Amino acid sequence: MVVMDGVSVNYGHEPALGGVSASFEPGGIHGILGPNGGGKSTMLKVAAGLVRRASGSVLNFGLDPGLRSAESLADIAFVPDGVPPELGDPEGYARHRAPFRPAWDPVRYRATLDAFGIPAGERVRSRGFLPGGLRVPARGSRSHGGMKKVALAFALACGARILLLDEPDAGLDAASRRTLRSLLSEAAAEGKVVLLATHHLREYDSLLDTVTILDGGRLALRAGTAALSRSVHVERRASGGGSAPLWSRRTAMGHETLVAGPGDSLDLEAVYDAALENPEALAAVLSQNGGHR
Repeated sequence: MVVMDGVSVNYGHEPALGGVSASFEPGGIHGILGPNGGGKSTMLKVAAGLVRRASGSVLNFGLDPGLRSAESLADIAFVPDGVPPELGDPEGYARHRAPFRPAWDPVRYRATLDAFGIPAGERVRSRGFLPGGLRVPARGSRSHGGMKKVALAFALACGARILLLDEPDAGLDAASRRTLRSLLSEAAAEGKVVLLATHHLREYDSLLDTVTILDGGRLALRAGTAALSRSVHVERRASGGGSAPLWSRRTAMGHETLVAGPGDSLDLEAVYDAALENPEALAAVLSQNGGHR
């Protein structure tokens, strides 16, 4: 379990997170959403112990990641949005990092690479070496998406109970994104804590168990998706009339409005927009249905 209590982070004089509190249960996939600069990546880095907190506490299964103990680090797999060049060599990448992972599963690593369409034995042309013997792939030898697949495969096979994924589908094609969603579902079913920051809301609205929406480093919404489905739904209207919407957008076909009441499916994009534009009204509706977690 990941528990954050009153976490604040400053980059120089600029606040990146301001008093954020949230908890993330094992066995769930938890979405961290928000506009660019909203604090999503910072929140993941706090959970990974990669940035210093100005205030507040973080406990990952009872351990503070900021102390950077071997036990704590072995339980965290962080996949950033950017990827280092050594990911162009899947076997070399694992060979130099697996020794630091007590629960490393090489069979799962190869199976996950295969699922992403990258055979574990595949090699790339190199243009030199990094310290420690890691090969630097030649320019253009593997795409950003290809290297992201290697990073994800390592994270899923390293035995960590906490997966922190920053834009994990960036650069992935449609088939690979489907594979990723299936793999994340398997990881959650095994009892892992999966936190992912993404802008691709429609691809995850049926997969997420909770959503945490940040705006300007502050919590705009924290809700379970089941409670959201019980509480709000989108109506398509010819005009802007009818019951008072929590959020409304004019479209070529009329108006899309988010209103209180259960619906057939969750429109995460509409919830996201409402959380940024009308957070108080949305929070009031959710509180009546136990939506906050």
